[in-house]
Amino acid sequence: MREALVDPLLGKLLGERFVVQELIGQGGSGTIYRAEHVTLRRKVAIKVLHTELSRDDLAVERFRREATTVAEIDNEHIVEIHDFGRTPDGRLYLAMELLEGETLDAVLEREKQLSIERAADILIQVGEALMEAHAIGYVHRDLRPRNIYLAVRRGKANFIKLLDFGLAKLVETEGQAASTSLGMTFGDPRYMSPEQARGDRIDRRADVYQLGCVAYEMLTGAPPFGGNRVFDILTKQVTEVPLPLPTQRRGVPLWMEAAVTKMLAKDPENRFATTTRMVEALRRGLETGEVMEDEVARRRESIPPPSVSRVMQRMGMQPSAEPPRT
Repeated sequence: MREALVDPLLGKLLGERFVVQELIGQGGSGTIYRAEHVTLRRKVAIKVLHTELSRDDLAVERFRREATTVAEIDNEHIVEIHDFGRTPDGRLYLAMELLEGETLDAVLEREKQLSIERAADILIQVGEALMEAHAIGYVHRDLRPRNIYLAVRRGKANFIKLLDFGLAKLVETEGQAASTSLGMTFGDPRYMSPEQARGDRIDRRADVYQLGCVAYEMLTGAPPFGGNRVFDILTKQVTEVPLPLPTQRRGVPLWMEAAVTKMLAKDPENRFATTTRMVEALRRGLETGEVMEDEVARRRESIPPPSVSRVMQRMGMQPSAEPPRT
């Protein structure tokens, strides 16, 4: 009989402090292991970049960015980073907080829609994480259900951890937009802001829009815009207004409808200016049922002409391209 293949990292010591114990997951960019600190006996997760990506400059830069960005953000809803280095065979790795739970993506796959209260609680927790990131100049740029983790903490579920800061961008100065190259940072078109779809400069309000897409999906079971082709979805993000929440689900309170509508405004000037204001509106609605007077978005906006094709050309993509699988 042929011997079963054994993962070469199992049992290895990384960074002179972490012993790799168990393979716990695989993804498109890397492999996740359970490991233990040799001195503290603390369990950690080790994320190892795939071999081929460790030789790709863009992938390496994204991996490094994730490590440095997360290390700078001091918030309980951000995964804690313990170490960054290379394995004996030269692959990059991150040692981070070990989480127990599941992604919002998995929850929605199973439950389809969430209660108003649960959806609001998730939005508030993600908003709190973004408040810290935005305060030091970072824009996440890749908010979607697979990057929102519902962790079990102290025996309680639904403690949010915001994942994957690999696309995060440091803005130049407070209140100033950050330029972006979609050729490097393209995520899931179903959650991209209109300014991202157009290839325009972005700021923290792009995160507000993306979180609005997540909110819409938590409440209705589907993101605001879908389709079989990337080009079609991006065009909708730029040119179409989502179907009103009450037409997609009964019983959505006015405060939630107003908040999500404002988050999904095409013009960044019509969104919440900060995640702090967004969190305040959601908390007030959840606690009192009231709508903050200055937080009701205009129901109909002037829609800018489509300009997605030039972005697709810059990305080297054809209009028939399918959206990425999640």
